[in-house]
Parts: sequence; structure tokens; C-alpha cells
Amino acid sequence: GADRRCITWTSAPLDAPTEIIGHPEVRLRIRPGGSDPTWFVYLEAVDPRGRVAMLTEGLLRAIHRAPRGFEVTYRRADASPIRPGELVDVTIRMLPTAVLLPAGSAIRLALAGADADTFGQPADPANADVTLEYGPDDPATLTLPIRVR
Repeated sequence: GADRRCITWTSAPLDAPTEIIGHPEVRLRIRPGGSDPTWFVYLEAVDPRGRVAMLTEGLLRAIHRAPRGFEVTYRRADASPIRPGELVDVTIRMLPTAVLLPAGSAIRLALAGADADTFGQPADPANADVTLEYGPDDPATLTLPIRVR
């Protein structure tokens, strides 16, 4: 039910059993509605009956984003202010996971601008607004550390 409040992408069913072992990572181009957004991503498995199970998650407060190829430091001196409507490239590394998905399962990525159940509502509702920009020249990518069995 929570996915109804998220932007989601769901893969085709897997042809073979697939292991995901490690840190999944997503790269997106986002145009934030507010000046201090936090983005939440959830990696999920969808079984052939449509049941969804969360595999792992990640989050990134926009001021802590790092230029491509650099690591996030979370130091105050490295914080990068953001302007509402500014197009920003973000990389969100998720917590590590180790799971074997059977053939026929699909992989889903869900993106949200808030997680009220865990973190409460954002002080400024505009910070929960998420606009994505992607296409052939600027793809959104999900990198999975996988092994096909």
C-alpha cells in the first residue's frame, strides 16, 4: 500500500533465480520543490501473485549530495545548499542486502520525498515534492550487485 504514495518502476519478471548481494545504488536527476528535501528509495521484490517485500532502503538529504565520483561526507563544511527547482544529480547508496529472488519475481524501485511513518512529516511540505527528469541522454539508473544462478 505504501507504494501508492511513491514513484515506482517495476522490472519484467526475472527469467532465472537471481541473487542480490551488496549495496544497490540509484542515480537520479531530481528537481526538488523545497530547499531542504530528503529522498527515500526502497528496493522491493514483487512475487508472481503481486505481493511486495522490501529488500533494502536508502535515503539522502539533498544538502549532503556529493558530486559524481565523490563520497558523501556528512560534514557541515561539505554541505551543499540547494535551491527549489534546481536540477540536481543524486546518487543514493542503499543498505547492503543478500537475497535470492526466484525466477518469476520482479524487482521494484520506489522513490518518495518523505517517510512519515519513520521520520515524521517534513517541516516544509514542499520538501516532499519530487520531480524527476530522465531520458535517453540522462538516464535514471539502478545498479544491482547481482549473480544469476
